[in-house]
Amino acid sequence: MRIILAPDSKKEVIVFINDVNYEITGRQMELDEKSFKSFWESDIVSTFNKKTGKLIDDFETTIIVDDNELSILKEIIEGASFNIFDISLKNELVALAKYANQKKSGIIFIF
Repeated sequence: MRIILAPDSKKEVIVFINDVNYEITGRQMELDEKSFKSFWESDIVSTFNKKTGKLIDDFETTIIVDDNELSILKEIIEGASFNIFDISLKNELVALAKYANQKKSGIIFIF
């Protein structure tokens, strides 16, 4: 199972960086294999990498805390292509990105 987290605060992200066992409060999204495949095959990861130079890796945790990068990620997700069967996945990702932007916290990809 893969998880995407949007913590309640940037402070929680800092604590998590120093203690990966820390339980983050906020919103989270669990991706089963089908959802992860849809996410991975969308243009989100490659577009984000091209625009920021930051790699969302499927073998390690990726933490995005820069406010500008969060805004870029939200815009990319909103414009991402998903087939009609994966529209709920896109909606969940958009909601998570908006939450992270509103809280100015971050997004953590635990893959």
